[in-house]
Amino acid sequence: MPRTRNPCPADFRDQVIALACAGRRVESLARVFELCAATIAGWVRQAGIDGGERRDGPPQLEREELARLRKEHRQLRMERDILSKAAALTGESRRKGTRATIRDDRGWPASDLVDRNFRAGEANQLWVADITYVPTWAGFIYLSVVLDTWSRRIVGWYNPSRRHSALGYESPITFGRSAQKQLQFTTG
Repeated sequence: MPRTRNPCPADFRDQVIALACAGRRVESLARVFELCAATIAGWVRQAGIDGGERRDGPPQLEREELARLRKEHRQLRMERDILSKAAALTGESRRKGTRATIRDDRGWPASDLVDRNFRAGEANQLWVADITYVPTWAGFIYLSVVLDTWSRRIVGWYNPSRRHSALGYESPITFGRSAQKQLQFTTG
């Protein structure tokens, strides 16, 4: 069962307010129309506020806006709480803690041949390489990729079956058709 009754029609409410403003007592109107006296008194009070005759409360439009904002605020708080609880959850991983790359502090880092400037003015002017691995149920898949920085396309790749130390710089890279044409053009 709902907590409140259905609201009365606006024209009925206006007629009751007009009768109360004409001098009829709120208690007698409540008995005749089978309403609560406090409800009729609230209607009369709100009509006075909306009409500018009283200043002891907000007008109906402001009350509706305030109710809408409170509802929106409740919704946002609920969403924030849900997101914060979701962020605190962590899933269980069945993967082993295997590290595919182990840094050797005794070795020298690779030199920066482009001074961290990875912008090219035209296609096939600057290629960069990257090495990565993807863990799978059967083990790791290793991948060495060559990218053209201007078009951001993959121009070559190498996918060995196992990891070895020459993966990055001695790999037999497979080049795509456009890269093969560029290689033939520059070398021949």
